[in-house]
Amino acid sequence: MPLRLTVKDIAFFERQVTFARPFRFGAVVINATPQAFVRVEIEVEGKGRATGASAEFLVAKWFDKRPHLSPEETVTELRRSLLVARDIYLAHSSFETAFGLHAACIGAQIEACAREDIPPLAAAYGLRVAGAIAPPGAAKAGGTAMYCAEAWEAREKNYPTTCIYIQLLAGYPADKLLSEHPPIFCFY
Repeated sequence: MPLRLTVKDIAFFERQVTFARPFRFGAVVINATPQAFVRVEIEVEGKGRATGASAEFLVAKWFDKRPHLSPEETVTELRRSLLVARDIYLAHSSFETAFGLHAACIGAQIEACAREDIPPLAAAYGLRVAGAIAPPGAAKAGGTAMYCAEAWEAREKNYPTTCIYIQLLAGYPADKLLSEHPPIFCFY
């Protein structure tokens, strides 16, 4: 049976990251960018609570390339998208699978951000980054394992990433998965 969860708390932190070399994409060159850190506490139905963290860059002009916006304005959009996502996740109090939670919240996220002139791609960024910890957090609280997909693809078993992800979220026993396919990275 898939693990079902609800989000109990989301906190954001930020730091400025300076790159060793300029990064260019399209007409934009960046030498530094903010990095958002997200701490999420979830409750897994019948299993307890888990806390985890993720991080993602807030890259100017990456998700919104409209020419009338400055790079700083597009970073502000991403910050706002994160805050909207937090409000939506916390307002959704029923237990859902990780995918079910995302599916239940994405429409409200896109709609709320559109009211603030934030395009769908930038809106989805907030929901994805704020919810990134939900699947591994559910795995941690449920006693299953979550693996780095790149590690699996490098292995001779050549399992499709989606297959492994579904096995883990479906509650496939971590000890059996570990004995069949040793991970390179494992998060509990």
